[in-house]
Amino acid sequence: MSVGQMKNNSKNNMPIAMIIVAVLLSSIFILSSSSKPISAQTSNNSKAETAANNYNTFKNCLSNADSTKGYATKKEIRQCITQAYPPPLNSTSSASTTVGVIPPAG
Repeated sequence: MSVGQMKNNSKNNMPIAMIIVAVLLSSIFILSSSSKPISAQTSNNSKAETAANNYNTFKNCLSNADSTKGYATKKEIRQCITQAYPPPLNSTSSASTTVGVIPPAG
């Protein structure tokens, strides 16, 4: 085998070697990242627990409100919502309590 043939042969093997290296590196990356714990689950669990607690608070409040007369008034429902889902302390928006429908003109 001559020197020219060896150089030509090594040029032909170069793409194959690069593919092998790329596959090995990507498999190492995939395997190393799969063993890491997923930290987002703990945050989602606490959010789910908070949501469940808020719902139970709301449900119990409504149950107490309608126990005497069989139904809850709008005011009691709003109070239960506020009790279970208090607005953020830094909230600057204000909700209008007088919502109405404008009658058509004419």
